[in-house]
Amino acid sequence: MMYRAAWISLCALALIACDAREAPMEGDAQSSASGPVIVGELFYPERIALPPDAELVLEVRDAATADQALLLLSRRPLEGRQVPIAFELTLPELAEVGQAVFRAGLVAPGGLLRVTEAVPVSAEVDVLTLSNLRAYTLPGPAFGSSWRCGDQRFLFGPLGEQQYLVAAGQSFELLADGDAYRSADGTVAFRIDGDTARLERGDGDPLSCRRLPDLDRLSYSPWRVIEIEGEPVASEGAPNMSFDADEASIAGGAGCNRYRGAINAEGKRLRIGPVTSTLMACPDDGRGDQERRFLAALGRVDDHRVSEDGRLLLLSGDQAVIVAEPLR
Repeated sequence: MMYRAAWISLCALALIACDAREAPMEGDAQSSASGPVIVGELFYPERIALPPDAELVLEVRDAATADQALLLLSRRPLEGRQVPIAFELTLPELAEVGQAVFRAGLVAPGGLLRVTEAVPVSAEVDVLTLSNLRAYTLPGPAFGSSWRCGDQRFLFGPLGEQQYLVAAGQSFELLADGDAYRSADGTVAFRIDGDTARLERGDGDPLSCRRLPDLDRLSYSPWRVIEIEGEPVASEGAPNMSFDADEASIAGGAGCNRYRGAINAEGKRLRIGPVTSTLMACPDDGRGDQERRFLAALGRVDDHRVSEDGRLLLLSGDQAVIVAEPLR
């Protein structure tokens, strides 16, 4: 345990964050480390300034453990810096870990502001370059498990040593305390028991919560299709998908026409259909063929998963017939 604590402290010294006008600085720890190097730049497209007290949080977790044990954590005050934010991190050898995942987040005293997808880091990679690492607003598909408490949806998941409970317009920073996760001031407590939970907030009545299926996570963001049956999709006329967990439906643009279909979801199992669409003619530029392939692939979907880099894979058997990325 002392070795691991010293190892984490040594690695934390190697992390420097700066704005795009400054090259990432290198700490003394980097010269003695011999593991993978993560070099990246964090951004988001919205023109929303970060608060002056925002911090950049970077973490590395063990992907092989059930709870994805925290291996490395670094928090750095941004001191007014805005995106894009460059960073560099040198890790020790990961041979004993095998597969790790890296995530970055932006936090402020008010809670978790944005978070990136989890990115796999292999011990066999010398340098991992993340030149356009997008930080997403929350709630969104990039973070945590999904819960319904009363009439509200929440995401619950870790970043660093904290757990965050996030809903639209609300973010609670919680720490493990006995049989619950509690806020520092004791006004919020979240108690999990399998697929059910209890949310206590201030003087209000406790709320009973239930874990939502994966389909609910997909409904936080529309998705842009980037691959159909192993073939990349042209950006012009790329299909998109929006999931509605309440109506158990999918809808979007197929390229030239609008479409809508029913969804039958149970856990990770996902079947789509029947699907109907409008009947507008497509230009003679390949979009018509791409649209037909997309709609046919939707009808073959019988399962799905979200990859470690946040992409949605719609599967037919073991084959990914549609690959999409979140638009947010």
